[in-house]
Amino acid sequence: LHRLPRVGYLPFSPRRWPLKKGATPANSNETLRHAAPRRRAVFPSVILNLYIGLCRSVGFLMDAAIQRQGVASIPGDVSASEWFPDAEAVFLLPSLPDDIIAQVFRHLPDDAIAKLLQVCKDWADLRHRDDVWISLISFNLSKWNLPRRPRKPWHTIYFEKRKLGRKQWRYKHEILLLALSGKKPGKNQYGPLRTDSVAGMRKLLREMGPDLDVNYVSDVSGNHILSLAAKCGATRCVRELLLHWSAAVDLQSADGFTPLQETAFAGFLPTARALLQAGARRDVRTVGSAGSFLHRGALTAAEWAREKGHADTAAAIDAFHPKRPLPRPPHAG
Repeated sequence: LHRLPRVGYLPFSPRRWPLKKGATPANSNETLRHAAPRRRAVFPSVILNLYIGLCRSVGFLMDAAIQRQGVASIPGDVSASEWFPDAEAVFLLPSLPDDIIAQVFRHLPDDAIAKLLQVCKDWADLRHRDDVWISLISFNLSKWNLPRRPRKPWHTIYFEKRKLGRKQWRYKHEILLLALSGKKPGKNQYGPLRTDSVAGMRKLLREMGPDLDVNYVSDVSGNHILSLAAKCGATRCVRELLLHWSAAVDLQSADGFTPLQETAFAGFLPTARALLQAGARRDVRTVGSAGSFLHRGALTAAEWAREKGHADTAAAIDAFHPKRPLPRPPHAG
């Protein structure tokens, strides 16, 4: 692997700052780590994908090894071959250059990276290879400036910033859901989903930029955008989400309802037809707290419509036969 051709240098590597006039390297404090943009290293995609797949399987290997040894956690000073005899190739990665390790880590979630650092002593030593974490910080957190004199280890800074970024990302989506379906305090103005305003909904979604996840399920209310649109009977907004924003038509909310079950529960027949034309499944049953709290058992969309007294909606759902389903763009995930 070390003989494979690589082009370029580290994307962010240490270099010496320009010295001030009259200063010498011996008495100057200018020798600091600086994020200097360089050409990215090129690594064969086949080998890179192999390592990414192996690293993603480490979590399952750790769980199996813990169950096999009958302990609560893996000690940090044991040999890798003792705990993972079937995955020797995974432990070649710590010996690779820093830029290759950074490329692999960019394709892994943070919890997988944290598990890798606990596999054995060789992996734990990656915490002290600063160039790996500087590259990851600069790649994932491009809007954040690197500190010149960090007071914490670089791997700690990386995980803290990623955790803060996920928290801010969830907060932005919670505010978006409130703006789409809520009411402005002190004003007689409702969100675009309540008024079925496609232009207003499109404006709020575009303001989110590349951070938008249209299938985000709220941690507070348990709803997502399509389920809120189905609850409000916003037929035009439902069609817009399905046709142009790659919304998942059968995504269940936290209480176990699909968008079709939401609109059947409320009795919105046009919205139910729009969901059925988009390919919504009629045989999905409520899974979660709603099935036991609202009724004795889990129900389908047609059964929920009959339960709430919407006979016309239930009959339309049962008698629906898709002749010309709406075109579905490929899912963005």
